[in-house]
Amino acid sequence: MQHTHTHHQDTVLARHPIWVGLGLTLLTVAIAWQLPHAWAMQLFAALLALIGAVYVGFAISQNKHLEQQFAVAIGFMLFGLLGLWVSPWWLVSGYVLHGVWDLLHHRHEISVQLTSWYAPFCLLYDWGMALAIALFWI
Repeated sequence: MQHTHTHHQDTVLARHPIWVGLGLTLLTVAIAWQLPHAWAMQLFAALLALIGAVYVGFAISQNKHLEQQFAVAIGFMLFGLLGLWVSPWWLVSGYVLHGVWDLLHHRHEISVQLTSWYAPFCLLYDWGMALAIALFWI
């Protein structure tokens, strides 16, 4: 009997999004731990801006809600900059809010569609990063 699976079903990420999110959080924290404090904070700010922009890609691919996704991505970029210029708590807040943004997409309250694994993976990463920054870098 031959089993046919799509590539989506066979990926580790699709099968274990929470574990992959946790693993990526730990990897990011391990890398940041090796950096000087200022560089670690810059890494966290850049990552927040980058993950904020991922949803722009989803919006472009579906040609839906581009203005909304761009505006929110700019907001996360500003949280990152404020985290560098004003207080690292802006970074923590930005990661927490990005997790909420993931949750809203996952619950289909925002009509840009994602693969089923993306939001749980990203939510765990976001909230894990918020916790790590709060515990180890502030």
